[in-house]
Amino acid sequence: MESSELEPILHLSRGNQKKLLDQSQTERLPPRSIISAEDEQGWLTYLIEGEITILDGGVIKDKINLNSERHKSPLFTDDHLSSRAITQVGARIIQINRSLYNKFRQEEDTARIDISEIELTNDESRVFGELYLSFVNGNLQIPNFPDVALKVRSAMHDPNIGAAEISQVIQADPVLAARLMNVVNSPLYRGWSNIGSLRNAVRRLGLESTRTLAMTLAMKQLFKAKTQHIKQRVKAVYQHSTYISAIAYVLAQRVDGLDQERALLAGLLSQIGAIPILNFIDDNPDISNSPEALDNCLEKLQCMVGGILLGHWEFDAELTEIVEQADNWTRQSEQEIPDYCDIVIAAHWLSYIDTPMLERIPRHKDVPALQKPVLRLSETSDGSNLLEEAREEIEAVHQLLQS
Repeated sequence: MESSELEPILHLSRGNQKKLLDQSQTERLPPRSIISAEDEQGWLTYLIEGEITILDGGVIKDKINLNSERHKSPLFTDDHLSSRAITQVGARIIQINRSLYNKFRQEEDTARIDISEIELTNDESRVFGELYLSFVNGNLQIPNFPDVALKVRSAMHDPNIGAAEISQVIQADPVLAARLMNVVNSPLYRGWSNIGSLRNAVRRLGLESTRTLAMTLAMKQLFKAKTQHIKQRVKAVYQHSTYISAIAYVLAQRVDGLDQERALLAGLLSQIGAIPILNFIDDNPDISNSPEALDNCLEKLQCMVGGILLGHWEFDAELTEIVEQADNWTRQSEQEIPDYCDIVIAAHWLSYIDTPMLERIPRHKDVPALQKPVLRLSETSDGSNLLEEAREEIEAVHQLLQS
Protein backbone atom coordinates (compact mmCIF):
# COMPACT_ATOMS: atom_id res chain seq x y z
CA MET A 1 0.00 0.00 0.00
CA GLU A 2 1.23 3.46 -0.86
CA SER A 3 1.43 6.04 1.94
CA SER A 4 0.07 8.58 -0.54
CA GLU A 5 -3.30 6.74 -0.31
CA LEU A 6 -3.65 6.85 3.49
CA GLU A 7 -5.62 9.50 5.33
CA PRO A 8 -4.33 11.74 6.87
CA ILE A 9 -0.75 10.80 5.95
CA LEU A 10 -1.27 11.66 2.30
CA HIS A 11 -1.33 15.36 3.26
CA LEU A 12 2.33 15.24 4.34
CA SER A 13 5.27 15.80 2.04
CA ARG A 14 6.70 12.72 0.36
CA GLY A 15 9.85 12.96 2.43
CA ASN A 16 7.92 12.87 5.69
CA GLN A 17 5.67 10.06 4.43
CA LYS A 18 8.79 8.00 3.81
CA LYS A 19 10.14 8.76 7.28
CA LEU A 20 6.89 7.60 8.83
CA LEU A 21 6.87 4.34 6.86
CA ASP A 22 10.52 3.72 7.69
CA GLN A 23 9.63 3.82 11.38
CA SER A 24 6.35 1.92 11.11
CA GLN A 25 5.72 -1.68 12.15
CA THR A 26 3.53 -4.39 10.65
CA GLU A 27 1.84 -7.31 12.35
CA ARG A 28 0.03 -10.40 11.03
CA LEU A 29 -3.02 -11.39 13.08
CA PRO A 30 -4.80 -14.78 13.13
CA PRO A 31 -8.62 -15.04 12.75
CA ARG A 32 -10.72 -13.78 15.70
CA SER A 33 -7.92 -11.56 17.00
CA ILE A 34 -9.17 -8.51 18.91
CA ILE A 35 -7.60 -5.05 18.70
CA SER A 36 -8.63 -2.37 21.20
CA ALA A 37 -8.80 1.30 20.25
CA GLU A 38 -7.53 2.20 23.71
CA ASP A 39 -4.40 0.11 23.15
CA GLU A 40 -3.79 1.74 19.76
CA GLN A 41 -3.86 5.40 20.94
CA GLY A 42 -0.17 5.86 20.14
CA TRP A 43 -0.60 4.59 16.58
CA LEU A 44 -2.36 5.28 13.34
CA THR A 45 -3.36 1.71 12.52
CA TYR A 46 -4.39 0.59 9.02
CA LEU A 47 -5.53 -2.68 7.47
CA ILE A 48 -3.20 -3.78 4.67
CA GLU A 49 -4.38 -7.37 4.18
CA GLY A 50 -7.46 -9.48 5.02
CA GLU A 51 -10.70 -8.27 6.64
CA ILE A 52 -11.64 -6.61 9.92
CA THR A 53 -14.96 -5.84 11.63
CA ILE A 54 -15.20 -2.71 13.77
CA LEU A 55 -17.44 -2.95 16.87
CA ASP A 56 -18.53 -0.08 19.11
CA GLY A 57 -20.60 -0.88 22.17
CA GLY A 58 -21.17 -4.36 20.82
CA VAL A 59 -22.69 -3.00 17.59
CA ILE A 60 -21.06 -3.61 14.21
CA LYS A 61 -20.03 -0.23 12.79
CA ASP A 62 -17.90 -1.23 9.82
CA LYS A 63 -16.56 -4.11 7.82
CA ILE A 64 -13.20 -3.23 6.27
CA ASN A 65 -11.32 -4.98 3.49
CA LEU A 66 -9.03 -3.80 0.70
CA ASN A 67 -11.98 -3.36 -1.67
CA SER A 68 -13.48 -0.65 0.54
CA GLU A 69 -12.36 2.98 0.71
CA ARG A 70 -12.49 2.67 4.49
CA HIS A 71 -9.18 0.75 4.57
CA LYS A 72 -7.39 3.99 3.61
CA SER A 73 -8.36 5.54 6.97
CA PRO A 74 -7.13 4.53 10.45
CA LEU A 75 -9.09 1.74 12.11
CA PHE A 76 -9.83 3.95 15.14
CA THR A 77 -10.51 7.61 15.77
CA ASP A 78 -9.83 9.59 18.95
CA ASP A 79 -13.53 10.00 19.74
CA HIS A 80 -14.27 6.25 19.79
CA LEU A 81 -11.81 4.80 22.30
CA SER A 82 -14.29 2.06 23.24
CA SER A 83 -14.15 0.59 19.73
CA ARG A 84 -12.67 -2.80 19.01
CA ALA A 85 -11.57 -4.50 15.80
CA ILE A 86 -11.98 -8.23 15.20
CA THR A 87 -10.22 -10.02 12.39
CA GLN A 88 -12.46 -12.28 10.32
CA VAL A 89 -10.21 -14.40 8.17
CA GLY A 90 -6.86 -13.23 9.43
CA ALA A 91 -5.37 -9.85 8.68
CA ARG A 92 -2.22 -7.81 8.51
CA ILE A 93 -2.01 -4.30 9.93
CA ILE A 94 0.50 -1.47 9.80
CA GLN A 95 1.04 0.83 12.78
CA ILE A 96 2.40 4.34 12.19
CA ASN A 97 3.70 6.45 15.05
CA ARG A 98 0.99 9.01 15.82
CA SER A 99 3.29 11.40 17.74
CA LEU A 100 5.75 11.50 14.84
CA TYR A 101 2.90 12.15 12.41
CA ASN A 102 1.65 15.03 14.60
CA LYS A 103 5.17 16.50 14.73
CA PHE A 104 5.55 16.43 10.96
CA ARG A 105 2.06 17.83 10.44
CA GLN A 106 2.73 20.74 12.81
CA GLU A 107 6.03 21.55 11.09
CA GLU A 108 4.43 21.50 7.66
CA ASP A 109 1.43 23.56 8.75
CA THR A 110 3.85 26.16 10.11
CA ALA A 111 5.78 26.12 6.85
CA ARG A 112 2.60 26.54 4.81
CA ILE A 113 1.76 29.74 6.66
CA ASP A 114 4.76 31.33 4.95
CA ILE A 115 3.50 30.49 1.44
CA SER A 116 -0.23 30.81 1.99
CA GLU A 117 -0.40 34.23 0.28
CA ILE A 118 1.29 33.04 -2.92
CA GLU A 119 -1.17 32.45 -5.74
CA LEU A 120 -0.56 29.08 -7.38
CA THR A 121 -2.48 26.69 -9.57
CA ASN A 122 -3.14 23.22 -8.15
CA ASP A 123 -0.22 21.71 -10.05
CA GLU A 124 2.10 24.57 -9.12
CA SER A 125 1.01 24.29 -5.52
CA ARG A 126 1.85 20.59 -5.44
CA VAL A 127 5.34 21.09 -6.91
CA PHE A 128 6.01 24.20 -4.85
CA GLY A 129 4.78 22.54 -1.67
CA GLU A 130 6.98 19.48 -2.11
CA LEU A 131 10.03 21.62 -2.85
CA TYR A 132 9.37 24.09 -0.08
CA LEU A 133 8.74 21.47 2.58
CA SER A 134 11.78 19.47 1.50
CA PHE A 135 13.78 22.67 1.81
CA VAL A 136 12.32 23.57 5.22
CA ASN A 137 12.85 20.04 6.55
CA GLY A 138 16.45 19.95 5.37
CA ASN A 139 15.82 17.22 2.79
CA LEU A 140 16.81 19.24 -0.28
CA GLN A 141 20.12 17.85 -1.54
CA ILE A 142 22.84 20.49 -1.39
CA PRO A 143 25.70 20.02 -3.88
CA ASN A 144 29.29 20.32 -2.75
CA PHE A 145 31.22 23.31 -4.04
CA PRO A 146 34.13 22.20 -6.29
CA ASP A 147 37.00 21.05 -4.11
CA VAL A 148 39.74 22.88 -5.99
CA ALA A 149 37.90 26.21 -5.67
CA LEU A 150 37.58 25.72 -1.91
CA LYS A 151 41.31 24.91 -1.71
CA VAL A 152 42.15 28.10 -3.59
CA ARG A 153 39.93 30.10 -1.25
CA SER A 154 41.45 28.45 1.81
CA ALA A 155 44.99 29.02 0.57
CA MET A 156 44.32 32.74 0.28
CA HIS A 157 44.07 32.94 4.07
CA ASP A 158 47.77 32.11 4.30
CA PRO A 159 49.76 35.39 4.44
CA ASN A 160 52.79 33.61 2.95
CA ILE A 161 50.96 32.35 -0.11
CA GLY A 162 52.27 33.35 -3.52
CA ALA A 163 51.72 32.76 -7.23
CA ALA A 164 53.69 29.49 -7.16
CA GLU A 165 51.57 27.98 -4.38
CA ILE A 166 48.26 29.09 -5.87
CA SER A 167 49.19 27.77 -9.30
CA GLN A 168 50.06 24.37 -7.76
CA VAL A 169 46.60 24.18 -6.18
CA ILE A 170 44.88 25.06 -9.48
CA GLN A 171 47.00 22.60 -11.49
CA ALA A 172 45.39 19.78 -9.50
CA ASP A 173 42.33 20.37 -11.69
CA PRO A 174 43.53 20.33 -15.33
CA VAL A 175 40.17 21.51 -16.68
CA LEU A 176 40.10 24.53 -14.38
CA ALA A 177 43.76 25.29 -15.14
CA ALA A 178 43.05 25.23 -18.88
CA ARG A 179 40.01 27.47 -18.51
CA LEU A 180 41.97 29.97 -16.41
CA MET A 181 44.74 30.09 -19.02
CA ASN A 182 42.10 30.65 -21.68
CA VAL A 183 40.73 33.61 -19.73
CA VAL A 184 44.09 35.24 -19.00
CA ASN A 185 45.03 35.04 -22.68
CA SER A 186 41.68 36.45 -23.80
CA PRO A 187 41.31 40.05 -25.02
CA LEU A 188 39.93 40.92 -21.56
CA TYR A 189 43.25 40.30 -19.81
CA ARG A 190 45.89 39.83 -22.51
CA GLY A 191 48.94 42.10 -22.33
CA TRP A 192 51.62 42.52 -24.94
CA SER A 193 52.12 38.78 -25.26
CA ASN A 194 50.43 35.50 -24.43
CA ILE A 195 51.06 33.86 -21.08
CA GLY A 196 52.57 30.39 -21.31
CA SER A 197 52.51 29.18 -17.70
CA LEU A 198 49.90 29.08 -14.98
CA ARG A 199 52.28 30.73 -12.51
CA ASN A 200 52.72 33.72 -14.82
CA ALA A 201 48.96 33.81 -15.36
CA VAL A 202 48.45 34.12 -11.61
CA ARG A 203 51.06 36.88 -11.48
CA ARG A 204 49.34 38.82 -14.23
CA LEU A 205 45.90 38.47 -12.66
CA GLY A 206 46.97 39.00 -9.07
CA LEU A 207 46.07 36.68 -6.22
CA GLU A 208 42.64 38.11 -5.43
CA SER A 209 41.48 38.12 -9.06
CA THR A 210 42.85 34.58 -9.47
CA ARG A 211 40.91 33.40 -6.43
CA THR A 212 37.65 34.93 -7.64
CA LEU A 213 38.08 33.74 -11.23
CA ALA A 214 38.99 30.22 -10.09
CA MET A 215 35.79 30.02 -8.04
CA THR A 216 33.75 31.41 -10.93
CA LEU A 217 35.19 29.03 -13.52
CA ALA A 218 34.97 26.00 -11.21
CA MET A 219 31.23 26.55 -10.74
CA LYS A 220 30.51 25.05 -14.16
CA GLN A 221 30.97 21.65 -12.48
CA LEU A 222 27.84 22.28 -10.41
CA PHE A 223 25.54 22.58 -13.41
CA LYS A 224 24.77 18.93 -14.08
CA ALA A 225 21.81 16.55 -13.95
CA LYS A 226 20.88 12.90 -14.53
CA THR A 227 18.03 12.89 -17.06
CA GLN A 228 18.07 14.49 -20.48
CA HIS A 229 15.03 16.64 -19.73
CA ILE A 230 16.57 18.18 -16.63
CA LYS A 231 19.99 18.43 -18.31
CA GLN A 232 18.40 20.78 -20.83
CA ARG A 233 16.94 22.82 -17.96
CA VAL A 234 20.30 23.00 -16.19
CA LYS A 235 22.02 24.01 -19.42
CA ALA A 236 19.52 26.84 -19.89
CA VAL A 237 20.08 28.03 -16.30
CA TYR A 238 23.84 28.04 -16.85
CA GLN A 239 23.53 29.96 -20.11
CA HIS A 240 21.31 32.56 -18.47
CA SER A 241 23.51 32.77 -15.37
CA THR A 242 26.63 33.34 -17.46
CA TYR A 243 24.81 36.05 -19.42
CA ILE A 244 23.84 37.81 -16.18
CA SER A 245 27.43 37.37 -15.02
CA ALA A 246 28.84 38.92 -18.20
CA ILE A 247 26.54 41.93 -17.94
CA ALA A 248 27.44 42.36 -14.25
CA TYR A 249 31.14 42.28 -15.17
CA VAL A 250 30.70 45.08 -17.71
CA LEU A 251 28.47 47.16 -15.43
CA ALA A 252 30.99 46.93 -12.57
CA GLN A 253 33.61 48.54 -14.81
CA ARG A 254 31.52 51.72 -14.72
CA VAL A 255 31.68 52.00 -10.94
CA ASP A 256 34.80 53.17 -9.11
CA GLY A 257 35.67 50.89 -6.23
CA LEU A 258 33.92 47.79 -7.54
CA ASP A 259 35.90 44.73 -8.59
CA GLN A 260 34.73 43.34 -11.92
CA GLU A 261 35.75 39.76 -11.06
CA ARG A 262 33.67 39.87 -7.89
CA ALA A 263 30.71 41.16 -9.92
CA LEU A 264 31.32 38.30 -12.36
CA LEU A 265 31.17 35.74 -9.54
CA ALA A 266 28.11 37.38 -7.95
CA GLY A 267 26.26 37.32 -11.27
CA LEU A 268 27.00 33.64 -11.82
CA LEU A 269 25.91 32.78 -8.28
CA SER A 270 22.63 34.67 -8.64
CA GLN A 271 20.72 31.64 -10.00
CA ILE A 272 22.66 28.86 -8.30
CA GLY A 273 19.61 28.02 -6.16
CA ALA A 274 18.00 26.50 -9.25
CA ILE A 275 20.46 23.59 -9.20
CA PRO A 276 19.28 21.76 -6.04
CA ILE A 277 15.69 22.42 -7.11
CA LEU A 278 16.25 20.85 -10.53
CA ASN A 279 18.14 17.98 -8.92
CA PHE A 280 15.13 17.43 -6.65
CA ILE A 281 12.83 17.23 -9.69
CA ASP A 282 15.36 14.91 -11.34
CA ASP A 283 15.10 12.55 -8.35
CA ASN A 284 11.30 12.91 -8.09
CA PRO A 285 10.06 13.02 -11.71
CA ASP A 286 6.51 12.04 -10.76
CA ILE A 287 5.90 15.27 -8.86
CA SER A 288 4.81 17.13 -11.96
CA ASN A 289 5.00 17.05 -15.75
CA SER A 290 4.11 20.71 -16.05
CA PRO A 291 6.95 22.93 -17.38
CA GLU A 292 4.96 26.00 -16.31
CA ALA A 293 4.71 24.80 -12.72
CA LEU A 294 8.45 24.14 -12.63
CA ASP A 295 9.18 27.58 -14.09
CA ASN A 296 7.13 29.21 -11.37
CA CYS A 297 8.78 27.16 -8.64
CA LEU A 298 12.22 28.11 -9.88
CA GLU A 299 11.21 31.74 -10.03
CA LYS A 300 9.83 31.75 -6.48
CA LEU A 301 12.35 29.50 -4.72
CA GLN A 302 15.75 29.77 -6.35
CA CYS A 303 16.96 32.94 -4.61
CA MET A 304 15.95 31.64 -1.19
CA VAL A 305 17.60 28.26 -1.81
CA GLY A 306 20.63 30.03 -3.27
CA GLY A 307 21.10 31.94 -0.03
CA ILE A 308 21.05 28.67 1.90
CA LEU A 309 23.62 27.20 -0.50
CA LEU A 310 26.04 30.07 0.00
CA GLY A 311 25.64 29.81 3.76
CA HIS A 312 26.42 26.09 3.51
CA TRP A 313 29.50 26.86 1.42
CA GLU A 314 30.56 29.55 3.91
CA PHE A 315 30.56 32.43 1.44
CA ASP A 316 30.69 35.92 2.88
CA ALA A 317 27.54 37.75 3.98
CA GLU A 318 27.62 40.24 1.09
CA LEU A 319 27.57 37.56 -1.62
CA THR A 320 24.85 35.67 0.27
CA GLU A 321 22.68 38.79 0.37
CA ILE A 322 23.27 39.40 -3.33
CA VAL A 323 21.98 35.93 -4.19
CA GLU A 324 18.96 36.29 -1.87
CA GLN A 325 18.09 39.69 -3.37
CA ALA A 326 18.93 38.99 -7.02
CA ASP A 327 15.28 39.22 -8.14
CA ASN A 328 14.15 41.81 -5.60
CA TRP A 329 13.32 44.47 -8.16
CA THR A 330 12.20 46.96 -5.50
CA ARG A 331 15.38 46.77 -3.36
CA GLN A 332 16.51 50.21 -2.23
CA SER A 333 20.13 50.94 -1.35
CA GLU A 334 20.92 54.11 0.54
CA GLN A 335 23.96 55.28 -1.44
CA GLU A 336 23.83 56.84 -4.87
CA ILE A 337 26.74 54.74 -6.11
CA PRO A 338 25.66 51.18 -7.00
CA ASP A 339 26.82 48.32 -4.78
CA TYR A 340 27.33 44.74 -6.00
CA CYS A 341 23.72 43.87 -5.27
CA ASP A 342 22.53 46.79 -7.43
CA ILE A 343 24.85 45.61 -10.19
CA VAL A 344 23.47 42.05 -10.13
CA ILE A 345 19.83 43.19 -9.97
CA ALA A 346 20.46 45.52 -12.90
CA ALA A 347 22.25 42.78 -14.85
CA HIS A 348 19.42 40.35 -14.04
CA TRP A 349 16.81 42.81 -15.34
CA LEU A 350 18.83 43.67 -18.46
CA SER A 351 19.25 39.96 -19.27
CA TYR A 352 15.51 39.78 -19.95
CA ILE A 353 15.46 42.46 -22.66
CA ASP A 354 14.01 41.04 -25.89
CA THR A 355 12.55 38.04 -24.03
CA PRO A 356 8.93 37.27 -22.98
CA MET A 357 10.02 37.54 -19.35
CA LEU A 358 10.25 41.31 -19.71
CA GLU A 359 6.46 41.45 -19.62
CA ARG A 360 6.38 39.74 -16.19
CA ILE A 361 8.77 42.04 -14.32
CA PRO A 362 8.52 45.74 -13.39
CA ARG A 363 9.41 48.44 -15.91
CA HIS A 364 12.96 49.74 -15.68
CA LYS A 365 11.66 53.02 -14.23
CA ASP A 366 10.28 51.08 -11.26
CA VAL A 367 13.54 49.29 -10.45
CA PRO A 368 15.69 51.44 -8.12
CA ALA A 369 18.92 49.65 -9.07
CA LEU A 370 18.43 50.77 -12.66
CA GLN A 371 18.08 54.42 -11.65
CA LYS A 372 21.64 54.81 -10.37
CA PRO A 373 23.12 57.66 -12.45
CA VAL A 374 26.37 55.83 -13.16
CA LEU A 375 24.46 53.15 -15.10
CA ARG A 376 23.12 55.82 -17.50
CA LEU A 377 19.80 54.05 -17.93
CA SER A 378 18.07 57.39 -17.47
CA GLU A 379 19.33 58.27 -20.95
CA THR A 380 17.55 55.33 -22.55
CA SER A 381 14.00 54.12 -22.72
CA ASP A 382 14.58 50.59 -21.53
CA GLY A 383 18.30 49.84 -21.16
CA SER A 384 18.69 48.28 -24.61
CA ASN A 385 21.08 51.05 -25.67
CA LEU A 386 23.40 50.16 -22.82
CA LEU A 387 23.43 46.52 -23.89
CA GLU A 388 24.10 47.50 -27.49
CA GLU A 389 27.00 49.76 -26.52
CA ALA A 390 28.69 46.94 -24.59
CA ARG A 391 27.51 44.09 -26.82
CA GLU A 392 30.97 42.95 -27.93
CA GLU A 393 32.47 42.95 -24.45
CA ILE A 394 29.45 41.23 -22.91
CA GLU A 395 29.54 38.56 -25.59
CA ALA A 396 33.29 38.05 -25.10
CA VAL A 397 32.84 37.47 -21.35
CA HIS A 398 29.80 35.29 -21.96
CA GLN A 399 31.75 33.08 -24.38
CA LEU A 400 34.64 32.74 -21.95
CA LEU A 401 32.32 31.45 -19.24
CA GLN A 402 30.70 29.06 -21.70
CA SER A 403 33.96 27.61 -22.98
